[in-house]
Amino acid sequence: MPVVTIRLPDYEISPQKRPERCPYCSCEILQGWGQSAKNLQDIHNGTAEVHRYRCSECGRTFRHYPQGVDRSIQSQRMRKMAALAYVIGLSSRDVVAIFKKLGFELSRMTVWREGRDFAKSLQNKATESNARKYSLDREYLHGISPRFGVVVVLDAGGNKRVVLGTLDEYNPRQVKKWLDAITSDFDFKVSIVSTDILSPPSPLVPDSGGALV
Repeated sequence: MPVVTIRLPDYEISPQKRPERCPYCSCEILQGWGQSAKNLQDIHNGTAEVHRYRCSECGRTFRHYPQGVDRSIQSQRMRKMAALAYVIGLSSRDVVAIFKKLGFELSRMTVWREGRDFAKSLQNKATESNARKYSLDREYLHGISPRFGVVVVLDAGGNKRVVLGTLDEYNPRQVKKWLDAITSDFDFKVSIVSTDILSPPSPLVPDSGGALV
């Protein structure tokens, strides 16, 4: 049985474009107002460069973040992945345990809050794919679980992968279609791969639950 992987997107270490206008008054004439370094918590911890601008019209200043970075100390992709894992059937405790094995600390409250907000946003997407419900079995048994459904794997980049669980669905295309629909705003890459990815000496973390370049 093929495996479905969810690949996290990369995040930028510095803004690639200037902001088009002031977020307060929409003026397009902006003046550079310095920059600063921001420590970012991610599976691949790093530092992001944040630029600051001053509006020539209203005089207010504001921060301009790289793609995938915002005011939070945690990267957007990790918070979104926590929300997705929570929505597809993992408990907040499970999500925290999975991320801890990958070297990323996240509180249960953050998982619950991100998952709750994501679930609410999905309620506004009245499509068959979004309405579909699967049962996720978190226990993964090598050589056995693929026989009972599609195995879902998180690919965090840098040879870091972890099994999220096994879904009660035998058609990987249906699972990919479902995941593509509910992650359409996340920039995740969902792929169908061979079960070879589950064979030792794979770096997968059993019984649990993109990189800065």
